[in-house]
Amino acid sequence: MGTLEPLVASAVSACWLHTSFHAVELLGYALILSTVFIIMVKPEE
Repeated sequence: MGTLEPLVASAVSACWLHTSFHAVELLGYALILSTVFIIMVKPEE
């Protein structure tokens, strides 16, 4: 849950402060989401 905090903060700033995102930032968000997905799907040993 803590790994999604930067993504949520950016989404709130985009909605509230009308900030814009660049391609590098969108790539970073995609990498964060993919990392969270991999951690959730990885089977326990």
